[in-house]
Amino acid sequence: SNSSMNKFYAIALFAAACTLPAAATPNRFAKKLSAKKTATAATLVEQSSAADKIFKPTKSSDYIYEEGEWILMGETTFGYDSRGNITTKTVNEDGYITETTFTYNDDNMETSHVVTEGEEDGPMEKSSKRTYVYDPVVKNFYIERMGYDWNGLSWDANFYCEKNTITRNSDGYITEIMKELPMAGTMTPAYKSCWSYDATTGQANEFAYYEMRDPSLINWTLYNNTSYKEIEWDRTNGQMTSGIEELTEGENRIKSAAVYYDGILDGYMFVSYSGENDYTIKSTFNDPTVVGEEIIRETTDENGSYKITDNFYVDEDGNPSQEVTITVIESVTIDSHGNVTEARMDAYIFGELDSYDINRNEYTYDEDGNIIEVISYILDPEEEDMMPEMRSVYSGYIDVAETSGIADIATDNKNALIEVYNINGVRVSDNIEGLDSGFYIVRQGNKASKISVK
Repeated sequence: SNSSMNKFYAIALFAAACTLPAAATPNRFAKKLSAKKTATAATLVEQSSAADKIFKPTKSSDYIYEEGEWILMGETTFGYDSRGNITTKTVNEDGYITETTFTYNDDNMETSHVVTEGEEDGPMEKSSKRTYVYDPVVKNFYIERMGYDWNGLSWDANFYCEKNTITRNSDGYITEIMKELPMAGTMTPAYKSCWSYDATTGQANEFAYYEMRDPSLINWTLYNNTSYKEIEWDRTNGQMTSGIEELTEGENRIKSAAVYYDGILDGYMFVSYSGENDYTIKSTFNDPTVVGEEIIRETTDENGSYKITDNFYVDEDGNPSQEVTITVIESVTIDSHGNVTEARMDAYIFGELDSYDINRNEYTYDEDGNIIEVISYILDPEEEDMMPEMRSVYSGYIDVAETSGIADIATDNKNALIEVYNINGVRVSDNIEGLDSGFYIVRQGNKASKISVK
């Protein structure tokens, strides 16, 4: 909510006011608080996938809550490949059609999607498209993402474009990732991350992130004036594609580092792990026993629900404090199906609750564990209560692992009767010939398949 976010900004302003002279305190704590809390709050609006891993819905009806009733916004139909990837998504909003087609590589990563739009009974016109190219080593990291808008004659590149050029050393480890963004119609260097490696251990021991403030001068500036040296690892494979503070999971987990602010030693970062997903990060002053910030991630149940507690130890004047002065807690609750049912953020200043934000999802499942309805709720700051916001109803589930073409249906169970159903589950025919355009579920014997008729 806007009210909650304004309060988060107030926390950032408070932190900025707590800045001491450079020789006495690490200014980086104030900068981190301002940046991180805004980014973390944004994750609260993310929703989990609306489909089960085996069965996928072919239709959803989407509603918005207004003045005590659910208003239908539109209906969506889905097509899939046999791996469960969405290949077509068609949205009908009161007769206006938006269709998106997707392609994927062998690693199930999206390589493109194209959007067309038009009236239900009219021609479909191109609207936008995106394309992706991925690193051959870190296969889920894109090295090129291009976005385009159709101007009626050709594709115009838009703000969504991004290129990440990776440089590796002779051992195949990443030494630099240079990010280019569009500026005045040209892809221009904007940021870069740099890793240096220890000649003895072969592991990365220094990290810095830079921004290009003035492309005309080709002048790289250290981002937030912060860099890291004397890095030690819990484990690493040399394929780091994120900032150092995000390296707490997977094949690259940081253990410790010395933190430099404006080229001067400003403190340390220590990470300890308890299991695969949980950790504690301590960022200290020059005295490594004096903690300025502590981040604790802990799994809270067998479903993978978790809580992240971010504590700051600075007093009103910005001096180190023995007591926690600012706390932000992000809590995520996951149900037994792996879907997020609640995401909550609470902010405390000097022990008093200053602001909070909550998003909830209420799921209804069928006997096979497939989602048939999800209702999302948001916090109403005026009523201080949870209010319904969106509702989606899913139907027409199919086993996409058995999705195949008409030729397969004709040869399998050839003596069994054919039954053809529309995506609402209504039987419409006993023959696949002469069907109207659309998606259908065809059952023959013990085999069910989805077909698309043009």
